[in-house]
Amino acid sequence: MGLTVLVMTNIDSFFIVKILSYEDMALYSIIGLIMQIFTFARESIFSVYSQKYANSKNIDSAQIFKFILVFSIFISFAYIIGTNYILTLLFKGKYYASILLILLFCIYHSINLLYVIPSCYFVGQSSKKEIRIMTGINLTSLILKLSFILLFANLGLIGFLLAGILSLGFRTAGGYYITFRGSKKHV
Repeated sequence: MGLTVLVMTNIDSFFIVKILSYEDMALYSIIGLIMQIFTFARESIFSVYSQKYANSKNIDSAQIFKFILVFSIFISFAYIIGTNYILTLLFKGKYYASILLILLFCIYHSINLLYVIPSCYFVGQSSKKEIRIMTGINLTSLILKLSFILLFANLGLIGFLLAGILSLGFRTAGGYYITFRGSKKHV
């Protein structure tokens, strides 16, 4: 499963240079850096809950999901309101992002943040069979992402983000299915 995750997380850097203009690549990188609060939250939650999942079979994943969802919505609103201000402040008006683009970035990062619960489950409680199933889901997600990138290539950065959202959404849904199904077995 580790290899498929590594490929999935690095596939963007391979295809982004083939599909996007230099301006879109720069904007993608800059907004990605600005949205590091999502990454910091994901790493923090993973550090705490992966240990809890490993030490206890009675984790309330639904409660954690609600917390992460509310947090994602709150942070997304802050980004929707403040990203262009931050871009103007840091880059003196050189970069501008449409509300649609910022919204797509927020959706992508929110889905990625929501995947932290299945990640914790796989580290702490999953069986070998569940890991094999998730590896299949990851490979399918990778194929979907490549297909969507090619399908939406003419949409530029918006298409690139849509491809990421759809494939990551599939992966996250699969991860939750396995997590909640596996959690019921432990009760």
